[in-house]
This record gives sequence, structure tokens and C-alpha cells, in this order.
Amino acid sequence: MQSYLRSYGPTPESMSRPRRNAVDISALTNNTRPPHLQSRLGRRNAIDYTSSLVKSDWWHAGQSHALIPRYNYGINPVVPFGSAEQVQVGVAMTELENCQDLAHSSSPITSFLPRDWRPRQPFVQLILNWPGYNFLQFSKQLFFFTPTGNPRTLIEVAHDITDIYRTFIHEYHAAFNSAEHGAVRLGPDCVTFGHLRLLGMQLCNVSSSGEFERWTADVSYVKT
Repeated sequence: MQSYLRSYGPTPESMSRPRRNAVDISALTNNTRPPHLQSRLGRRNAIDYTSSLVKSDWWHAGQSHALIPRYNYGINPVVPFGSAEQVQVGVAMTELENCQDLAHSSSPITSFLPRDWRPRQPFVQLILNWPGYNFLQFSKQLFFFTPTGNPRTLIEVAHDITDIYRTFIHEYHAAFNSAEHGAVRLGPDCVTFGHLRLLGMQLCNVSSSGEFERWTADVSYVKT
């Protein structure tokens, strides 16, 4: 079972900081909520608090979590994603989407990889692993290097991973196969993007042509 760090409550300092798109959700009624909030309010644990003064890492703390299982790739290279505020393991994807709250965010991605390792291409292929949707065999290019050959930063890569997950949920959440082992449905009134946390990513294997590497992300989610 996945072990998480002890959760901490928000501090007066963290609660008093200016927050992007700050909204006092307690003052909003069903008729006055902005359209981007209306779809997020109305059921238990469904609020995306990143639109208010409360960070996702804080409202995730104390909630029941589940880790998406995947195959064990042994000693293959691993890139971890940790919370700058160390609220708990991983970082909320909603925070990474806005390029914040990631420890070592400005470090080059290569600093987390073996010294003699370099992908065959500037990019790798990120395989999205989610029970109930694995039959889609969904994957996207994920760039580790810029066009000039410089390694990208950890936050740049993390941001792109979250963008891939948000796009996938938006476009494919209805293509759910409940027959898959351990299937977990994504989308409205189920597990949404706001519930996801990125813990790390690991090299799976090299493509059959030998041209690029396949990686998969370690993701947990707040149970609804």
C-alpha cells in the first residue's frame, strides 16, 4: 500500500498569500457562480479549490487516496516529483499546471537520470496508464530536450505531463471500459483532473524500432 507523509494544516502565512484567480466560494450561490465554477460545485469532494484561496495540495491532505497500479519496471530510470511544501507525496496536477509547488522545479530533467543516459530522440513517448482506458493504448510525445539540445527543467516536463492528462480526460473520459481489471472511471461526477497527483515517472522500455523510449507516470487520486 502506498505510504503518504503526514498531512499538515494550512498556516496563517499560506492562507494569506495572494492567490491566482482568487474567488470567495462561500459567497457564491448557484446563480452567481461563474460558469467555470458551476460544473465543479454541487457534489461531495468535487470542488476544485485551486480557483479559491485553498491550494489543491491542502484540500487533498487528509482525503483518502488511491494509487494507480502499474507494472514494476525494476531498476529502469525514475524521475520523482515532490511537493515543495511537503504536504504529502507527489504534487497536485492542478498546481503543476500553473508551474508551482514542485520541489527542484528549475533543475534540468537530466539531473534525475543516470549520467550516461540520453534518449534517442529529444522526446520520449509517455504511455498513459489508467485502468478502464488502457485498451485505448494512448500515448503522447513528451520532450526532455529543447530544439537546441538543452535539457528542459523538471517543472516544464511536469507541466507537459499534466497537460497530457487533462487533454486525455477531456477527450476520452466517455470511452470507459468497465470490464478492465480495477477500472476507475474518469470525468464529471467521477475522478476529475482536480483529483490527480503526479508522483513520478519511469522508463518502461524502448520502442520495437529502437528509435525512442516509452515512459509511464505514477499517479494517485483523491477518492470521491
